[in-house]
Amino acid sequence: MQEIGKTIEYVAFHESGHILLAYLEGDAVLRAEIQIEEGQFKHAETEYTEDASTTLKEYEFTLLFGYGGLPEQQKQLVLSHWHKVLSRSLGGPIAEAYYASGMNHACNLEIALVGGDGKFVDYCNKNLIKHDPDYNENSLDRRIEEITESVKQHWGIVEDLSKFLCESKIFSIDQTTIENILEKHGLIRR
Repeated sequence: MQEIGKTIEYVAFHESGHILLAYLEGDAVLRAEIQIEEGQFKHAETEYTEDASTTLKEYEFTLLFGYGGLPEQQKQLVLSHWHKVLSRSLGGPIAEAYYASGMNHACNLEIALVGGDGKFVDYCNKNLIKHDPDYNENSLDRRIEEITESVKQHWGIVEDLSKFLCESKIFSIDQTTIENILEKHGLIRR
């Protein structure tokens, strides 16, 4: 059971990074949960008020018919959405890597961009390079540095969210609890 406990800790910090970046980017989180089945980690999920996969599919469909043909306002919405999804997708792996480093400010973090996070980062990065004139091949590295600093700056929030996820009997946290923690740290006001 000790190994599953350590796995849950890593996953909790990962999901807490997603939650933090969602709020820093102006979104909200309905819930986050870690699923355990037969004593083994199965899956983790963070549900945003704006669902990334559904929205990206809609934008992808729109883009099939030509990004250049979209009205300027729609183009800006698409670019803004890609930036938000990129940021919150990076938040989880960065928070997990920072936790794994022992919260060492001086070390180079080993950030694993795999699975769904890696796919979202790759998708958004490619499209931003292609369509955003202010974004280039070096922008992802700069964004990772910025998000790493944001995670470090708000580490108390990440710790409190993670602690709640780990101590919850069902390894779940809802929007009210999330926002109570964020309010306690002064990130949001209600």
